[in-house]
Amino acid sequence: MQIKPVDINNLKNLNSITSVTREVEGSQITSKKRVTDEKYFQIFLVEINKDSKDVDFSNLFEMEQSGYVTTKLVYGKKKDLISRYLGVNCLPSQGVKIDTNFSTSSSSDNDEQDNSIQHTVRILLQGRKISQMMAVTWLEAERIKKYTPEQVGLVRGILNSYNIVTDTHWLRDNNEISPKLASKELARSLSDVENEYLDYLIKPEYANYNSIRLALLLSGQAYYKYKDNSRCNRIWEPIFSTYEMVWRHAFDVSWDTFILVW
Repeated sequence: MQIKPVDINNLKNLNSITSVTREVEGSQITSKKRVTDEKYFQIFLVEINKDSKDVDFSNLFEMEQSGYVTTKLVYGKKKDLISRYLGVNCLPSQGVKIDTNFSTSSSSDNDEQDNSIQHTVRILLQGRKISQMMAVTWLEAERIKKYTPEQVGLVRGILNSYNIVTDTHWLRDNNEISPKLASKELARSLSDVENEYLDYLIKPEYANYNSIRLALLLSGQAYYKYKDNSRCNRIWEPIFSTYEMVWRHAFDVSWDTFILVW
């Protein structure tokens, strides 16, 4: 599986124009430059149109076709997404957290070794969190106490429909959401924005875009809401940071080997 986006020039632009760099601070991957409200992000949103008792979230695609749920991939500025969708926050997400005291030495001479150890621990923790998430979807409902039926069902549904194209929408400056965008319209909207504001987006030309539902689930940018309720609920806590999902990993699902390829 391809690890990095195909557009290597954009990666070079990211480093040279926006000075966004990866740092290991405990578990967090952050930006040295503060993420402004003008940066663009994506969220995957599931709007539930019926009572949850009538919805089999594990068959998400069928529920979409029958009108029980509506799914959207929404592009927008950080400030606009947070303003329109109550409950959407943590943009960009930081992913899993490890103990900030996890270090072999307080000496600066060992900083490189400590960073390598923390990076390794982070990868192991992420693998464990993915395994736990998938294991929850195998359990019967009465055995699941920590998560809601919507969370568990939607994780199942996203895994079952991870590579299905989602209707794309653009959140405008007036806080109005656009009608469904065709691929050319999306490309035009992206081209109208300066590149320095787009470095937290999984773009259509990136390898990860084919499984963007799954990518946004794993970075904590997938939400659900009921049609008559303005509040959005995060489907799952972030395992990977937004930075990692954009610039480091592309995901696929292999059903015959029971692994998540990344």
